[in-house]
Amino acid sequence: MFIIFSAVIAAPVLFSVSVFYTELNESFLSKTSGQQGFQQKAGANPGLMALPGFSGSTKPAITSGELNFFALATIIMTNFFASLTIGLVRTGKMLNGMKYAPPLILVALVLFFSSHLLLQTLLGGLLK
Repeated sequence: MFIIFSAVIAAPVLFSVSVFYTELNESFLSKTSGQQGFQQKAGANPGLMALPGFSGSTKPAITSGELNFFALATIIMTNFFASLTIGLVRTGKMLNGMKYAPPLILVALVLFFSSHLLLQTLLGGLLK
């Protein structure tokens, strides 16, 4: 049961939150790109500017499109291997779990897209 919960429910919801957060960061970075740098606006310590993530860069290291692709690939692979694990636990043969792969993957992808849509609907005002 834990395998199904983590692969079909938890992973897609958490990945959708991560993708939404990346979209939110891209939106904020694009809004602040024409303004003064991070150091002048926040009065930050100049020593922090040398550290990764504190440079005030307007270009994200990972875009939301890249993270979305990674999330989809990871969800598909996780659910595929979860179905093989379920087959191994239930019958002793991994290949008997192949029949669970399509429904698990389908439900996980539907949950990923629906939770991402829910986040965009509820918190989409932050992106504008």
